[in-house]
Amino acid sequence: MGESVREKKARNRSGGSTLGKKGRDLTALALSGELLPPIGRERECAEVLSTLCRMEKGNPLLLGDAGVGKTAVAEGVACLLASGNAPADLRNASVVEIKLSTFIEAKRFSGGEDFVNSLAEEVLSDNRETIQTVLFVDGLHSLFLDERSWSDWFKPYLEQTKFRIIGTTTHKALGRTFERNDVFFRYFSPVFIREFDPETAVEALRGKGALLEAYHAVLIPYDTAATAVELSQRYLPGRRLPEKAIDILDSACVLARNTGEVTREHVRAAVAGL
Repeated sequence: MGESVREKKARNRSGGSTLGKKGRDLTALALSGELLPPIGRERECAEVLSTLCRMEKGNPLLLGDAGVGKTAVAEGVACLLASGNAPADLRNASVVEIKLSTFIEAKRFSGGEDFVNSLAEEVLSDNRETIQTVLFVDGLHSLFLDERSWSDWFKPYLEQTKFRIIGTTTHKALGRTFERNDVFFRYFSPVFIREFDPETAVEALRGKGALLEAYHAVLIPYDTAATAVELSQRYLPGRRLPEKAIDILDSACVLARNTGEVTREHVRAAVAGL
């Protein structure tokens, strides 16, 4: 069997490309089972895929409060691409995450403009015929708030129909960015990520629980996940689901490592320790 387009890209990146050295291929992680699609975000993931197929403003901006699961949506898109459950235009596409810290480091040591140019040229080279590489930057607004130079460096590429990037931001940060820069409104399409209701959060936690179980080598019963959501609502009213419940459950798993099963008592102890 011949080498797939995605495998060929991965091999080329291993040779020292900017994407290969500085990026984290979320689609490759999904293929290896290290990422799981988020439960309850099917509509948002489908909207991101649809946006990526647009001719103009084909860059999804995941917009929602901190903690609602914007990053999980980007990971869910990578999972859909890995499984082939995506539009034909995106059949061979991969999502590659570039951390904010990587941009900051690049600007400090080698010049931010050179880094953006190298990154974007690789994306455009991959995307000559069809969309094959999509960048993902969590907290993208931080770049455009930091200095106008970042958006100036990105703009020539954002204006090209074959360049694709997924970003995340909050409503408050978007407002601050617009006061200085209209780049989001000119080149991005918003995808609203709303907080889960408690019932959906419990289901989402069950999906995340599979990764927590594997990492901590523990068992998480259904009622334990429900307790984590319930107590997060009661004691962490200023934070958002599902992140606040995931934080509690993760801490409870640490407490349960010696017993092998996470109980409600472990969850209560985790809340008390916050």
